[in-house]
Amino acid sequence: MSVTVLHLTDFHLYADAGAAIKGIVSRDSFEAVLARACAAHPQARVMILGGDLAQDESLSTYRWLAQRLRQHEFKYLVTPGNHCKLDRLREGLEIPLCGHGPRALALVGGWRVLGLNTHWKGRVGGMLSNDELAWMDQELQHAEHVLIAMHHHPFPTGSAWLDDIALNNADEFWRLVHDHGNVRGIVCGHVHQAIDIRRNGIRLMSTPSTCIQFKPRRPTFELDDASPGYRWIQLGDSGSLESGVVRIGGFIPPNLSDTSEY
Repeated sequence: MSVTVLHLTDFHLYADAGAAIKGIVSRDSFEAVLARACAAHPQARVMILGGDLAQDESLSTYRWLAQRLRQHEFKYLVTPGNHCKLDRLREGLEIPLCGHGPRALALVGGWRVLGLNTHWKGRVGGMLSNDELAWMDQELQHAEHVLIAMHHHPFPTGSAWLDDIALNNADEFWRLVHDHGNVRGIVCGHVHQAIDIRRNGIRLMSTPSTCIQFKPRRPTFELDDASPGYRWIQLGDSGSLESGVVRIGGFIPPNLSDTSEY
């Protein structure tokens, strides 16, 4: 028996339904990715929202997203990103996420999915607080197999500018991972690209954004000519983990040379 988890991340939504980021209407691309994910995986019952959900960080945007998500019967976990105001996120989503309910899900086959909060107020990079590390340490004691979800990446991507805004205290995170020895996979957002590598037997994954993509392995920010997508993760009874990325068509920025901030 197995369970399928969907990971959608970096929506960068606005309250204005027609607002665009780098020429892409982020609400339209999000809707297209969500529709494909739900149609392709009707058996999936868990969805991880990978962070940077609202580009404008407004309460109305989170409320729109909550209304949209209530149309589906998923168990949700959220991993807050740098584009985030936690109080608005908690109030607006109105679903048991990020302090309003369990941030760990016990699944079949001895699996536990942990959603970590790497939001570092006022910073683009990420940080796990002492309380978050203590919670993670405690949760890791209660599972045979663990999938960890987080926004900021705790591993190098090969892009210097992205690795400068990664998880700041990754060494402390990895110490806990290695101490327990039951983490089978780690999935993150933030990097707007698909990465799938292994480190000491642990599968390390990142997921494309539902809007714009970053060109891999570049020293500075560049847009990629790739379409939005999502990641599926299948967790098996024996601790097996299978995963893949699915992309939709279109939604490529019209000006790939635009390196201005957003």
